[in-house]
Amino acid sequence: MVTIPRLPTTTQAPQRTRRTNRKQKTEISASSAPQPTVVAQVVAETIKDPALIENARSQVQYDSPQGKNKQALSAYMDVLHQAKREEYARLLGIDLFV
Repeated sequence: MVTIPRLPTTTQAPQRTRRTNRKQKTEISASSAPQPTVVAQVVAETIKDPALIENARSQVQYDSPQGKNKQALSAYMDVLHQAKREEYARLLGIDLFV
């Protein structure tokens, strides 16, 4: 089981109720507004914390390399897909060597 930090460890499943007719539904919805769950309240509080958001952003890792490694990977991919580019150019009637 996966646990999320700052969330309560145990939560109760919502209780299922019997179906009611439209009159009872409108009376229920008009008399009491639904309250947010404990999990929703905790998530809303953590979103307000800017330090927590900045910490999460700093831990994001991207798959693309930086600097010269990025240029090397780009050159490699250009060579790898050169045959496909030439085939598409022939299909479209584009002359690459002009």
